[in-house]
Amino acid sequence: MNDTAVLSRILFNNYLLNGWAGKREVISNITRLQYLELRFGQSVRWTTSVVYCVQMIVYTALALYAPALAFSQVSGIPVWVSVFSTGLVTTFYTALGGIRAVVWTDVVQLFILTMGLLLVVSVGVVKVGGLKQLLKVAHEGLRIGSFDTDPNPFKRHTIWSLMIGGAGMVLSIYATNQTQVQRYLACRDLRTARLSILLNIPLNALFLIVQLLSGLVSYVYFVGCDPISSGSVSKSDQILPYIVMVLFEGIPVIRGLFLSVIFAAAISTVSSGVNSLATVLLEDIVGPFLLLVRKREICGRARIIWTVLLCQLSL
Repeated sequence: MNDTAVLSRILFNNYLLNGWAGKREVISNITRLQYLELRFGQSVRWTTSVVYCVQMIVYTALALYAPALAFSQVSGIPVWVSVFSTGLVTTFYTALGGIRAVVWTDVVQLFILTMGLLLVVSVGVVKVGGLKQLLKVAHEGLRIGSFDTDPNPFKRHTIWSLMIGGAGMVLSIYATNQTQVQRYLACRDLRTARLSILLNIPLNALFLIVQLLSGLVSYVYFVGCDPISSGSVSKSDQILPYIVMVLFEGIPVIRGLFLSVIFAAAISTVSSGVNSLATVLLEDIVGPFLLLVRKREICGRARIIWTVLLCQLSL
């Protein structure tokens, strides 16, 4: 079933080659909401801007809270300390570096995240008896299976629900979300933008497979001994950090590496969200009311102020 989700990413990422990346030749807008104004009018742009800001503030807050739970499980440090420190670090480099800092830190964080998950998967597969045993137990537990072509829309996982749902998810993120659109528009030229989308296909598919394997390792390792039922963890979000503690017991360096994996994912998400929020607020909501806001110096200072305020609001 998860193979279908990967397939939907491939199909619709190719479709995007004729989307925003191609539009860069005829429009040079900073936000995709400015394009909505050209197409549908100013009221649509403002309404969409407000909805987007509310959605991203909630999303950013959740992105801060989820890794804080995991960090609390591993270290015992209170959740609020983790949330505050993560928000503080993210605010600092996002406000000072802008989109350039966001993109380059995302590259480093992706490397850390991938290496950490690969380490967990590799050790976990060995501990459960090999890849063949992992897939066998997962299949018996109905965690993996063959393609289901049943057209019933009420079934949880079918080839149709994953294709349509996966397509909607991919389009909502890669075609319309400001965090991605501003990356396309920041590319050197159209060829670079197209190449970035093409490279996203195999890398995203590979990363999704690694994520799925880490989930299967957690399931198979604890099959017959649910850590939530036994009281070892209180929430399902803490299972992956808990299995890291079990797999690498007595090796503090690896635990520290996994903590960096958790926060690499969180900081990457938060920095992208806050940067896009600051851009939308400045260009789509505040900008039209300020005649001088188009000056580069004022724009830079305003983005820093908005970035700090938005991150504090998420906290």
